[in-house]
Amino acid sequence: MKKNLLINIDDVSGIKADKESHAKEIWRRLRKNKTAMAGMLILGIFVLVALFADVIAPYETAVAQDSSMRLQPPSAEHFFGTDRLGRDVFARVVQGARVSLSIGLFTSLGSLIIAVIFGSLAGYYGGKTETLILRIVDVFMCIPSILLSLAVVAALGPNMINLLIAMMISAVPGKIRLIHSVILSVGDQEYVDAARVYGCSDARIIFKYILPNALGVIIVDTTMGIAGTILGAASLSFIGMGIQPPAPEWGSMLSEASEFLRRAPYLLVFPGVSILLSAMSCNLLGDGIRDAFDPKLKD
Repeated sequence: MKKNLLINIDDVSGIKADKESHAKEIWRRLRKNKTAMAGMLILGIFVLVALFADVIAPYETAVAQDSSMRLQPPSAEHFFGTDRLGRDVFARVVQGARVSLSIGLFTSLGSLIIAVIFGSLAGYYGGKTETLILRIVDVFMCIPSILLSLAVVAALGPNMINLLIAMMISAVPGKIRLIHSVILSVGDQEYVDAARVYGCSDARIIFKYILPNALGVIIVDTTMGIAGTILGAASLSFIGMGIQPPAPEWGSMLSEASEFLRRAPYLLVFPGVSILLSAMSCNLLGDGIRDAFDPKLKD
């Protein structure tokens, strides 16, 4: 009986070829989307800036104060000018890219891992497990995400770690709902039933047969979640509940610059544009990936 269920080597090669051709087709669709490629390019620039931040503008440069250079406009010496304490704004924006992108990436990946665990349990097993998990999710989803993050940070204290925890907690409920719906929609397919008959474990069925077939939805949600997290972290830092000075972060830079709107508007422009471009690039890329994975999309 088992021999009849085993897949021969030719079938395996055919499956791999189909996966490769499908991946190539997705990449071809994505490349044809100019806005998505523009988003990828902009996001790629920010990622490179974050990775090589210490080479472009060392951290010491971002926090070094010079009272003789207070509120100097952009110049050859200071590309983005200096702030009220004489710190180089260009160095702070560069170092802030590392902080903001790290928060966005780790929050999205961390919340995704948690959501995959609980969303899979709810969708696959159903019954009381599903009811318990989804009712807890409903409680958290009744609270706006920014207020939930603010409450967590207020309880734990404003710093980098607590900000990550707060952003994860606010992002997890929506992702659990997404994973739950994915499991329900894919779990009834014939190949899943065949895997059960063959004797595959529940974990193997979920992670090898169900979730990979919903990879497009998960990637799109994660990509767009990074944009939301960047905006959320900047908002909390703006009101003093996120990254604390003197650490450079775009939201806190906007907060410090708000009192110099007339005298030194450049203090608002550079971190503000950085937030705008990074969030926009994630959304553009996410839209492009969604279209690329859509089988109903016609060329």
